Amino acid sequence: MTVMSRAAGSHGPVRTPGRGGRGVSWQQRSLAVGAAAYGLFVASLVCASSSLGIVFLVPAALLTAPLFLFRRPSEFALAAGVTGGAGLFFGVFGFMLGLFLFLPAATALVLAAFADGHERPRTAGILTGIGSLVLASAFCWLGSVAWTYVIAPAL
Repeated sequence: MTVMSRAAGSHGPVRTPGRGGRGVSWQQRSLAVGAAAYGLFVASLVCASSSLGIVFLVPAALLTAPLFLFRRPSEFALAAGVTGGAGLFFGVFGFMLGLFLFLPAATALVLAAFADGHERPRTAGILTGIGSLVLASAFCWLGSVAWTYVIAPAL
Protein backbone atom coordinates (compact mmCIF):
# COMPACT_ATOMS: atom_id res chain seq x y z
CA MET A 1 0.00 0.00 0.00
CA THR A 2 1.32 3.42 -0.89
CA VAL A 3 0.31 6.41 1.20
CA MET A 4 0.06 9.67 -0.64
CA SER A 5 0.72 12.90 1.22
CA ARG A 6 1.53 16.45 0.28
CA ALA A 7 4.93 17.59 1.51
CA ALA A 8 5.38 21.24 2.39
CA GLY A 9 6.82 23.17 -0.53
CA SER A 10 6.62 20.28 -2.99
CA HIS A 11 4.94 20.21 -6.36
CA GLY A 12 3.37 16.81 -6.10
CA PRO A 13 2.42 13.98 -3.81
CA VAL A 14 5.17 12.26 -1.86
CA ARG A 15 5.07 8.47 -1.89
CA THR A 16 5.72 6.84 1.45
CA PRO A 17 6.24 3.08 1.19
CA GLY A 18 4.74 0.65 3.63
CA ARG A 19 1.79 0.75 5.97
CA GLY A 20 1.10 4.38 6.68
CA GLY A 21 4.77 5.29 6.55
CA ARG A 22 5.68 2.85 9.32
CA GLY A 23 8.70 0.70 8.81
CA VAL A 24 9.44 -2.79 10.00
CA SER A 25 8.49 -3.54 13.61
CA TRP A 26 11.15 -3.73 16.30
CA GLN A 27 10.55 -7.48 16.61
CA GLN A 28 11.38 -8.07 12.96
CA ARG A 29 14.33 -5.70 13.11
CA SER A 30 15.84 -7.36 16.19
CA LEU A 31 15.57 -10.85 14.70
CA ALA A 32 17.11 -9.73 11.40
CA VAL A 33 20.01 -7.93 13.10
CA GLY A 34 20.60 -10.93 15.37
CA ALA A 35 20.61 -13.30 12.40
CA ALA A 36 23.07 -11.11 10.49
CA ALA A 37 25.34 -10.76 13.53
CA TYR A 38 25.33 -14.52 14.08
CA GLY A 39 26.09 -15.18 10.40
CA LEU A 40 29.01 -12.75 10.42
CA PHE A 41 30.29 -14.30 13.67
CA VAL A 42 30.25 -17.75 12.04
CA ALA A 43 32.02 -16.45 8.95
CA SER A 44 34.69 -14.64 10.95
CA LEU A 45 35.30 -17.67 13.15
CA VAL A 46 35.69 -20.00 10.17
CA CYS A 47 37.84 -17.49 8.26
CA ALA A 48 40.15 -17.23 11.27
CA SER A 49 40.58 -20.97 11.66
CA SER A 50 40.28 -22.54 8.21
CA SER A 51 41.06 -22.04 4.57
CA LEU A 52 37.39 -22.77 3.77
CA GLY A 53 36.44 -19.35 5.10
CA ILE A 54 35.55 -17.97 1.68
CA VAL A 55 32.77 -20.57 1.41
CA PHE A 56 31.16 -19.06 4.50
CA LEU A 57 31.35 -15.43 3.40
CA VAL A 58 28.67 -15.77 0.72
CA PRO A 59 25.93 -17.18 3.03
CA ALA A 60 26.88 -14.64 5.69
CA ALA A 61 26.52 -11.82 3.17
CA LEU A 62 23.17 -13.16 1.98
CA LEU A 63 21.85 -13.18 5.55
CA THR A 64 22.29 -9.41 5.65
CA ALA A 65 20.01 -8.78 2.63
CA PRO A 66 16.84 -8.02 4.66
CA LEU A 67 18.71 -5.36 6.64
CA PHE A 68 18.46 -3.00 3.67
CA LEU A 69 14.65 -3.11 3.64
CA PHE A 70 13.69 -1.73 7.06
CA ARG A 71 11.55 1.02 5.53
CA ARG A 72 9.53 -1.39 3.36
CA PRO A 73 7.70 -3.94 5.53
CA SER A 74 6.22 -6.11 2.79
CA GLU A 75 9.50 -6.36 0.89
CA PHE A 76 11.32 -7.05 4.16
CA ALA A 77 9.00 -9.93 4.98
CA LEU A 78 9.47 -11.39 1.51
CA ALA A 79 13.27 -11.00 1.60
CA ALA A 80 13.51 -12.44 5.12
CA GLY A 81 11.32 -15.41 4.21
CA VAL A 82 13.16 -16.19 0.99
CA THR A 83 16.62 -15.67 2.51
CA GLY A 84 15.73 -17.70 5.59
CA GLY A 85 14.20 -20.48 3.50
CA ALA A 86 17.26 -20.62 1.27
CA GLY A 87 19.46 -20.67 4.37
CA LEU A 88 17.49 -23.60 5.78
CA PHE A 89 17.76 -25.44 2.47
CA PHE A 90 21.51 -24.89 2.11
CA GLY A 91 22.07 -25.57 5.81
CA VAL A 92 20.50 -29.00 5.50
CA PHE A 93 21.94 -29.95 2.13
CA GLY A 94 25.32 -28.30 2.75
CA PHE A 95 25.84 -30.24 5.96
CA MET A 96 29.12 -31.77 4.81
CA LEU A 97 30.61 -28.32 4.13
CA GLY A 98 29.62 -27.09 7.57
CA LEU A 99 26.83 -24.82 6.37
CA PHE A 100 24.62 -26.22 9.14
CA LEU A 101 26.18 -23.48 11.28
CA PHE A 102 23.85 -21.02 9.53
CA LEU A 103 20.67 -22.87 10.55
CA PRO A 104 19.96 -20.70 13.63
CA ALA A 105 20.30 -17.50 11.60
CA ALA A 106 18.07 -18.88 8.85
CA THR A 107 15.48 -19.91 11.45
CA ALA A 108 15.54 -16.41 12.94
CA LEU A 109 14.99 -14.86 9.50
CA VAL A 110 12.02 -17.11 8.80
CA LEU A 111 10.56 -16.12 12.17
CA ALA A 112 11.27 -12.45 11.39
CA ALA A 113 9.21 -12.72 8.23
CA PHE A 114 6.12 -13.53 10.31
CA ALA A 115 6.82 -11.46 13.46
CA ASP A 116 5.01 -8.30 12.38
CA GLY A 117 4.35 -6.35 15.56
CA HIS A 118 2.10 -3.82 13.81
CA GLU A 119 -0.38 -6.41 12.59
CA ARG A 120 -0.11 -9.26 15.16
CA PRO A 121 1.56 -8.08 18.38
CA ARG A 122 1.02 -11.26 20.42
CA THR A 123 2.27 -13.58 17.68
CA ALA A 124 5.21 -11.25 17.08
CA GLY A 125 6.15 -11.41 20.75
CA ILE A 126 6.05 -15.20 20.78
CA LEU A 127 8.05 -15.51 17.56
CA THR A 128 10.58 -12.94 18.77
CA GLY A 129 11.02 -14.87 22.02
CA ILE A 130 11.58 -18.13 20.14
CA GLY A 131 14.01 -16.53 17.71
CA SER A 132 15.91 -14.81 20.52
CA LEU A 133 16.29 -18.11 22.39
CA VAL A 134 17.51 -19.84 19.24
CA LEU A 135 20.08 -17.12 18.53
CA ALA A 136 21.21 -16.83 22.16
CA SER A 137 21.79 -20.56 22.48
CA ALA A 138 23.59 -20.64 19.13
CA PHE A 139 25.83 -17.70 20.15
CA CYS A 140 26.67 -19.44 23.45
CA TRP A 141 27.45 -22.73 21.76
CA LEU A 142 29.53 -21.14 19.03
CA GLY A 143 31.35 -18.98 21.58
CA SER A 144 32.32 -22.05 23.58
CA VAL A 145 33.50 -23.79 20.40
CA ALA A 146 35.52 -20.70 19.45
CA TRP A 147 37.11 -20.58 22.89
CA THR A 148 37.92 -24.30 22.93
CA TYR A 149 39.30 -24.68 19.41
CA VAL A 150 40.50 -21.24 18.30
CA ILE A 151 41.24 -18.90 21.20
CA ALA A 152 42.51 -21.20 23.98
CA PRO A 153 45.07 -23.05 21.82
CA ALA A 154 46.53 -19.70 20.75
CA LEU A 155 47.18 -18.62 24.33
